[in-house]
Amino acid sequence: MRGAPLLHRFLLVVALVGCTDAGTDPGTPPGTSPPYKCDPWCSTVSLPFDALRLADIPTYDGSGQTVHPDVVYLPDGFGPDGQTHWLGITPYPGGDAHFENPSVYASMNALYMDAPRGLENPLVIPDTMEEDLKSASPPPFPDEAGQRLAQTDRSGYVGHFSDPDIVWNDGLYLYYRYSTDSDFLFRISSRDGVEWSQAELVLRGPYASLLSPAVVVENDWQMWSVDARDGGCRATMTTVSHRRSQDGVRWSDATSVELSLPGHVVWHLDVQWMALRREYWTLVAAWEEGASCGATDVFFGWS
Repeated sequence: MRGAPLLHRFLLVVALVGCTDAGTDPGTPPGTSPPYKCDPWCSTVSLPFDALRLADIPTYDGSGQTVHPDVVYLPDGFGPDGQTHWLGITPYPGGDAHFENPSVYASMNALYMDAPRGLENPLVIPDTMEEDLKSASPPPFPDEAGQRLAQTDRSGYVGHFSDPDIVWNDGLYLYYRYSTDSDFLFRISSRDGVEWSQAELVLRGPYASLLSPAVVVENDWQMWSVDARDGGCRATMTTVSHRRSQDGVRWSDATSVELSLPGHVVWHLDVQWMALRREYWTLVAAWEEGASCGATDVFFGWS
């Protein structure tokens, strides 16, 4: 079984700076040239971001304010109206996590997104978690962490969702995080984009240890996530973890990914397998050392 891919080449997308390596083609498949790292301040490059437009997303709360988008492109169309762009996202009005409930939208042009015909967002809300956790196999609360969660629920706080990731594999799969003082990753699936399955618990861990899951299906299932258990939004150091699965539900133990981003702390990421180039591409949100998650830049990387 292959080890975790190295994510070691980066361009700073927001500031449009990156670096080049003379004689090295970034499109060369991994293993055919020496790896190199890219410091975000080393040189300026021209990137095609001169036509950015805001997507119109009618969130269920009416704010239109969202966070953590993930899109899958299906050129042959999918769903009741054959839409090509499918989006998993959560509202986040004014940074209020109470509204951060996973939602799905679809579009033919990626600019105006709407709920597919017949679907009412959000797909899940914290009030549904009691039944989802009770039905999980194995039971998620065999230890003290579960007892603390139950006590938290009785006090009136039932946790919140975050970090959706949408995946295509002969149907749509939506992964998302649920957190109180522990982290839980769930998965739901749909064969038509409208009717969604009962939630499956796929991973659990300490608080802030399963941030921003990014799932790729390429032969087997792979997942990248960020472990920020040491400080959460104000962590001074985080780890990118990698896992494998044969079915997207039962996952291997985590291994650490070698990711070179000097002077920065990784917060969130997304990963895609680019089959024609035989490369993994990633977008990484990271803050400069000494800052926090409210001051991230976005980097592009490949391996």
